[in-house]
Amino acid sequence: MGVTVAKCTGFCFGVENAIKNTEKLLTTNEQIFCLGDIIHNDDVINRLKSSGLIFVDSVDEVPADSNLVIRAHGEPPSTYEECYAKNITVQDFTCVYVKKIHQLVLQKYNEGYQIIVFGQKDHPEVIGINGYANNLATIISNEKEAQHVIITSEKAILISQTTMNKEVYKRIYKMLKNKYPNVEKSDTICNATGIRQKQAIELASNVDIMIIIGGKKSSNSQKLYELCSTVCKKTYFIERKGDILPLNIMEEKNIGITAGASTPNWIVEEVKEVMEEKVKQGEQFDFEKAFEESLVVVKKGQLVTGTIISFNMNEVYVNFGFKIDGTINVKEFECDEAGMPKVTEGEEIEAVVVAVKDSEGIVYLSKKRADGMKNRKLINEIFNNEDVIKVEVKEAVKGGLIVDVLGASGFIPASQISDRFVRNLNKYVGRKIKVKIIENDSRRRKLILSRKILIEEEKARIDKEVWGNLEIGKIIEGKVKSFTDFGAFVDIGGIDGLIHVTELSWGKVGHPSDLLEKGQVIEIKVLDFNKEENKISLGYKKDEDNPWYNAEEKFETGRVFNGKIVRILPFGVFVNIEPGIDALVHISQISSRRITSPSQVLKEGQDVEFAIIDVDLEKRKINASIKAVKPYDPEIDEEELKRMEVQKAKRKERRVTTRPSKDHKEELSNTIGDILAGLEVVKTDKEEEEE
Repeated sequence: MGVTVAKCTGFCFGVENAIKNTEKLLTTNEQIFCLGDIIHNDDVINRLKSSGLIFVDSVDEVPADSNLVIRAHGEPPSTYEECYAKNITVQDFTCVYVKKIHQLVLQKYNEGYQIIVFGQKDHPEVIGINGYANNLATIISNEKEAQHVIITSEKAILISQTTMNKEVYKRIYKMLKNKYPNVEKSDTICNATGIRQKQAIELASNVDIMIIIGGKKSSNSQKLYELCSTVCKKTYFIERKGDILPLNIMEEKNIGITAGASTPNWIVEEVKEVMEEKVKQGEQFDFEKAFEESLVVVKKGQLVTGTIISFNMNEVYVNFGFKIDGTINVKEFECDEAGMPKVTEGEEIEAVVVAVKDSEGIVYLSKKRADGMKNRKLINEIFNNEDVIKVEVKEAVKGGLIVDVLGASGFIPASQISDRFVRNLNKYVGRKIKVKIIENDSRRRKLILSRKILIEEEKARIDKEVWGNLEIGKIIEGKVKSFTDFGAFVDIGGIDGLIHVTELSWGKVGHPSDLLEKGQVIEIKVLDFNKEENKISLGYKKDEDNPWYNAEEKFETGRVFNGKIVRILPFGVFVNIEPGIDALVHISQISSRRITSPSQVLKEGQDVEFAIIDVDLEKRKINASIKAVKPYDPEIDEEELKRMEVQKAKRKERRVTTRPSKDHKEELSNTIGDILAGLEVVKTDKEEEEE
C-alpha cells in the first residue's frame, strides 16, 4: 500500500519561464497583452487575468505602442511583422526548443526541402512552425495520415511538435523512409516531454491506479493520459484538487501520480495536501519529499552521469536527473560521414557541468572535460613512465602553444617546440603532435610538455642506427616518400636518400611515379653517402636486370630476331630487340634496291625481322640487317618501269656494237696466251734464284 510519484516538476521549462517573466512584467503597472493562452491551464490563466494580463486572439486587438507577450508556443514570422508595423514592443518568451525548430525549418525551407510536421494542425506551436515554411508544410497527426503523404521535392525533412509521442514519431519516419529514401529526420520532440512520458509509462505499468494532473487543453497532459491508459486501466485525468476522485486508498495497494508540463507547482501542492491527508489513515508518505528526492542539484564543474536521450548534427542531449536536460556540443564526439555523432540513445555517459543557464533553459555539459578528469590518472602514469603522447594544438600564444592533453590543458614553451628557432607558431594550430611531459603538477594544474626532446632523441637514434650502418654497396630497405622530375626520395629509417631517375631502371623512365608508388617498401643499394652534407645516393635497378648482361651469347652474329621499329633517322632505323636494347639497321641494309630514306619503305611501330651483323659490347652497339632476312623494296611505278626498260635496251645495244669479230677473238686469245706463258717463265726464273 502506498503512493508513488513519477519524476516530474510540474511546469516544463519553456512554460515556467514565460509565466515567470510575464508576472514580472505585470509588476511594472504597464498594460500588458498576451497573444493567445499563455498556458493550457484555466487556473493559471485566471490568476494572470486577475493580475492585469489582457488576453487577445490577434495583433489587431493590440493598441499601437503597447507591450505584447509571445507565449512559449511561439508565433509565425507574420505576427512579428504585424507588431513591427504597429510599433508594438514584443516580449518574446518562445521556448528555446521551439525557437530551434523555427530556425531549422526556415533553413531547410530555403534550401528547397519539403517540410513535413508531425503534430496537431490547430495547435499554436504547429501554426508557428508552419509559418517558417511559408505555410506550405505538410502536417500529419498520426500514422494513418502519414501513409497518404506524397513527397514531390528532391529533399524532405520530418520534424515534430515538441509534445508528440516519440515512439509514434519514429514509426512515422520509418514508414516515410521506406517509401521515400530521400527523407531526413530531426529529433525536435522536447527531451523533457520524452522523459516525462517514459517515466509515466514505467510508473503506470507498476501501479493499480494512475492519476494525471494537468489542464484538459494541454497537449502533453493529454498524451500522458493516453499513454498511461494503455498500461493501467484505472488511469484518471484531473485538473485540480476538487477533481480528486473518491478513492479508498486503504483498499488500493499502489497509486501512481504524475503531472503534465503545463501543470503549475501550486496545483500539484494542493493535490499533494489532499493525498497526504488520505494516506494519514495508513502508511505515512511525504509527497513533497518524493518530489525533492527526484531532483538533482547541479553546480558548475560537477561530474555527472546521465543517459543519452536524443541527438542531432549539432548537439547531444543527456538526461542526468535535473529538471533541465544537459546539452553537449556534437564536436566533442566522433561523427560519421553525414556529421551525426557515433552514439546511441540510452547510452550512459559522464560529463562535467560547464554552465547552468536557468533563464535560457540550458545546462551545458562537456564530455571532454569529464574524460580529462578520468584521464588525470593516466597522465600521471605517462609522466612517470616517460612515455610519448600525441596532443592537439589548440592555440598559439605568446611564448608557446596551448594543447589538449587527454582533456586537460597543457603548455609547450616556444623553446621546446623544435631544436631550431620557430618564428611562426600559428602553423601548429589544429595539428596533432607527439610530445613528452616534462613537468606535471596536478595540484597547480601545471602541465609542461616538450617536442624538442623527441626530435633530439630521434636525431640521436638516426645518427647511431642509420648513418652508423650505411655502407657503399649495401642492400637496405626503405619506403618511397616523394617524387621529383629527377628522382624519388626514400625514407631509410628517419633520413631521406635519393634514387636518381637514371638509377631507377635500365630502360627509359618518363617519371619516377610511373615505376614506384608513395608508401611502397623497396630494396635499394647504397651507391654513395656524405653525412656532413646529409646526402645519400641510392640505386634501385639491379645488375641482373641489365639488358646487356650476357649480351654476347644472346645476340650472336647471324641470329634472327623480330622487333619493333622505335626510331627512324635519315641514315637508318633503330629496332627494339628487348627492353633497354635497340639495334641499328643502316639504310643500306633495308632494301635490295636503292632508297633515299628509310621512311620510304618503313614506319615507326612496324614489326620487322632482322639478323644480327655484329655486336660491340664495349660501346653497347648492335648492327643488324633487315635486307638479309626480308628486304623491303620500294614499289616501281609505270614511269620508272619504262625508264628501266629504256636503260636495259641501251645496255643491250652497247654490248652488240662493241662485240669483237671471230678473227679479232682469235688474235686476242693468242695475245693473252703469250702473256700467260711469259708470266710462267718469269715465275720459274724467280724460283730458281731463290733456291
